[in-house]
Amino acid sequence: MRKNVATFFFLVALSLTVYSFFQFPGHQGYEDESYKRVLNNIERGEFKTSRAGYAQTTLQTPLVYFGQGLDKIVQPGHPRYTELGGLLFNPLVTACSVGIFFLIASLFTSRRKSLFLSLLYAFGTMTFPYATIGMEPTSVLFVLASIYFLFLFGQTKARGGLLLFLSGLFYFGLLFSKGYYLVTGPAFLAYLYLVAKQTGSSQPALVRGNFLKYCLFFAAPLLLILPLYFLGNLTTFGVLTGGQYNLKNELLGGESIFFGLY
Repeated sequence: MRKNVATFFFLVALSLTVYSFFQFPGHQGYEDESYKRVLNNIERGEFKTSRAGYAQTTLQTPLVYFGQGLDKIVQPGHPRYTELGGLLFNPLVTACSVGIFFLIASLFTSRRKSLFLSLLYAFGTMTFPYATIGMEPTSVLFVLASIYFLFLFGQTKARGGLLLFLSGLFYFGLLFSKGYYLVTGPAFLAYLYLVAKQTGSSQPALVRGNFLKYCLFFAAPLLLILPLYFLGNLTTFGVLTGGQYNLKNELLGGESIFFGLY
């Protein structure tokens, strides 16, 4: 366990270092929009989000705020560290995703193989370019964290309610990022059913009961998430359910419905 924890932090540190080295010198595209939204929120004392979603706005704000504090001390009038704080967000979040990927892999194979697969994931997939630009890192972090707690529950069954709650917390937290990732829901439900079938043996009623119980624990975070989500929409867009992103726009708004499946 201690070796896995050490490897987790090693991967996060290594990935963050490499990603930061390849980061662009200035904010690009969606990053620029999100960064300016955070600056406006700090200046005006409000909380509104950009197309990056509430999660990125919330998590990026402390980094930008800390950068502003350094600028006031080191070089007043020059927002160098403020910009660096904003630019650090995607590399940091993606580096944490690499660490979580390692934890997932370590549930099924040896530490060495998990380390190799994690390095491959970090530097041999689309994870690398998206670590420096784009709005996917936060959503990927939430999905991986949700999968980790889900698989951990499936393997241990210990503290099942807590693990399923944490899995659901990160999964439905996608509403605060890019909600169309929720199309992965059937795969999560299928896994819960398989686990219920293992614990319920050949008794259909017991299988259905366990499956329903697991689903309720998994969905319980919605009691906390939905009110916050609706409040955020009212604050930013003036409506409960509207926003920049929805399934219709993302899947049928000009891109092929299969665009993101690779």
